[in-house]
Amino acid sequence: MKRLLIDVSAGIRVLQSRDGVALSEGQILERARNIVMGLVGNYRIESLDTEPCANSNGLGFESSESEEANAFANADRQSARAAV
Repeated sequence: MKRLLIDVSAGIRVLQSRDGVALSEGQILERARNIVMGLVGNYRIESLDTEPCANSNGLGFESSESEEANAFANADRQSARAAV
């Protein structure tokens, strides 16, 4: 799911640069998390990749449940900070 979160946030960044939509990184992550959670809640999503994938910085990582949990926890913390 981390890969999906990265891909969705990259798509939102395309809208930001292409259409000039002003969004902070926290807003991008919050919207991506909401989209991913909606997809996961409504559909059975499975990764087709068995190889490490690259994040938005081009750094490789192995996908695991703990990394996915960390990604969502970080997005939640950033959303909470933005709301304050």
